[in-house]
Order: sequence, then structure tokens, then C-alpha cells
Amino acid sequence: MPETTEPTTRRRAPSAPESYTAEEYRSWASQRHQRSPSAPSRRRSVGPAAADRRRLTATPRRPTDRETRPEQRAPARTPALSRPITAATSARRPTAALSSAVRKDVTLTKKPLKIRTEDFRPYRTSPQLLRQQQLRRRRADDLERPGLDGTLSAHVYCGHGLRVTPTSLRDLYCVVGIDGLNRARTAVQTGAINFDWDEQFDIDVLDAETVSFGVYSWATAATSTLKQKLFFSGTVHLREFLQRGGPHQQLALRLDPTGVLYVELEYLDVSYVYRRSPAPLTTGKFGVALESLVLRERAPGNVPVVVRRCAEEVERRGLECVGIYRLCCSSRRKRMLKADIEADAETAVLSADRVPDVNVVSCK
Repeated sequence: MPETTEPTTRRRAPSAPESYTAEEYRSWASQRHQRSPSAPSRRRSVGPAAADRRRLTATPRRPTDRETRPEQRAPARTPALSRPITAATSARRPTAALSSAVRKDVTLTKKPLKIRTEDFRPYRTSPQLLRQQQLRRRRADDLERPGLDGTLSAHVYCGHGLRVTPTSLRDLYCVVGIDGLNRARTAVQTGAINFDWDEQFDIDVLDAETVSFGVYSWATAATSTLKQKLFFSGTVHLREFLQRGGPHQQLALRLDPTGVLYVELEYLDVSYVYRRSPAPLTTGKFGVALESLVLRERAPGNVPVVVRRCAEEVERRGLECVGIYRLCCSSRRKRMLKADIEADAETAVLSADRVPDVNVVSCK
């Protein structure tokens, strides 16, 4: 009797393919419940080709707990987004907050400009001399001790111990005044306790009695109450300054209410100021007679090129600046601009990108 064949019906594929060997089945069963939610789908394809592919790419068997010692067992890894940040993790990988804190600590403890502080003579404003100065100003007939005429060179090095409560980063600048009138100011420097300016100014004085130094704060916000607020101040009496140490001294000026300002002062009388030195080169722009410069350049209107260009730059961006033609500029920046003009007066750059302070252009 012939054998009857049953019709083939499509059956559901088993979750564990029958083509697995016993070893592969135990490996598959041990890994079935250890898959993470982000792993590929558990559904497997069936068939001889799929079985051969699984044999070639089968995952090696993981050692059991008995085979792995407790001290060598690797800890389970958690996703990066849900992994908590512990103290050990933050120590291995510093965060942005820790980096900013380190930078802030370095800024608060940075050392001042490298100067020999022991070479600076301590100086503190005497209230008695200040009172006598105020009385002399009230008496118009007092001609016993007139002021000084000439040039006062003031080199502002740095400030020590300019501390406020609470200690924080601030933007400060120093203003130099003669008899209460502001004549020069430094650039703005950022710091917490020590501030380095290192700028020198040559100030013309006429019947001058005192030179004052004021440290002001600078805030960019228009509504800030600390904008241009005086924090520290100190005054040097010029007559006492000359009598005690001569025309050239280095002073450690004690500021009020706290801090020390390291400055270098040098007084030059009128006879030395008007002693002009000739230019080292015949093609120079400074230190030559005005008539020879006009004849050499043949400029229109008999106006030298350096005079015309400086006047045009001041009219372009200096007419609204307070203290134009009164405030002095940094001597170092003035020498740099003079060197550029000596090289070529026509092509020298006088714009704000090259010369940010317009007082460098307007000063003599």
C-alpha cells in the first residue's frame, strides 16, 4: 500500500532553532536574558544558511562566576547618560566647573610684576601737609613756597593688596592727577588683589604742588553703580618729595584705605624740558626745524604731513573724548607711534585698530 504524504503546512518557527548543537543551545540560553534593551532584536532567522552564519559569528561563551575571581570580575557598565558622577569620576575627568575654579584660584594668587620692592621707599600721605596745602591755596598772597614747573615723569608699576570684601575679579585702572586735575590714566587691568599696569607718563606741570593716584573700577554695564568708582587713593607732596630724596625716586605709596602702589617719579625743570635734541638723521620728522621739514616735504599749504594726519585723526574720533589735548598718553605707545611715523609718515597707521588711545595721537 503506497505511503500517503501529509500536506506540508507552515508552522511557527521555534524560538530556539533546532539546527543548534547542544553547546550552542546552552550558550544561547545563557545569553537570552542578558541582552540590554538597546541590543538587536531577539528574533532569529531559520534555515541551513542562517545556522552556518551563526556558527561562524557565534559569541564566545562567557566565564561563569566560579571561573572568575571576585577581585578580577569587571564591573557592569551603565549607559553614559544614566551613569552617576561620583567623586572618583570627577577626579579622573575634571568638569568645566572645576576648570574654571582652578583658573579663578590661579588668578587670585598670581604674583605681581617682577620688581624689587625693597628698592622702593615707603611713603604715606601726611594729613598735616595736606591741611597746610589747603591753607596755602586759600591765601592768594602766599608766595614763599611756589609750586614746580617743568615735566613730571610718572611710572605706575603695579598695585599690591588692593583687597575688597568679598574678594572677586575686578577691572581697575589708575588715574594720575596734578593738584586735583586728572592728567593721565592707565589701561584697564583685570585681577583680584594684585594689578599690573606698568605704564609711564610724561606730564607737563605748572606751579604744581601734589601728584595724586586714584584706583577706579570699570564696569561695562551702563546701569552698574560701580562704574568709575574710586576705591583706593594716595597723594605725594612734590616739595617734600624733592627735599627727602631728590628729583628721581621710587616710592611704595600707601593707599587709603588699604594697599600699596609702586610708582617711580622723576622731576625735570623747565630748563631741561626745552632743551631740544636734534634728530639723528637728516630725513627725520621730529627734532628738525619746521622750515626745513616743510621745504623737504613740499606739502600743500606748508603743513607737514605728520601734523596734517594727526589733526585729521583727532577730528575723526577725538572731538568727543573728554580731556583731549589735556590727558597724557603712555610714553611707550608714543615712542612706537613716532617710530612708525619716522619710517613713513604717509603710510603710518593711525586708526583705532593700531592706536586705540586717541591721546597718543594728540599728545606732543
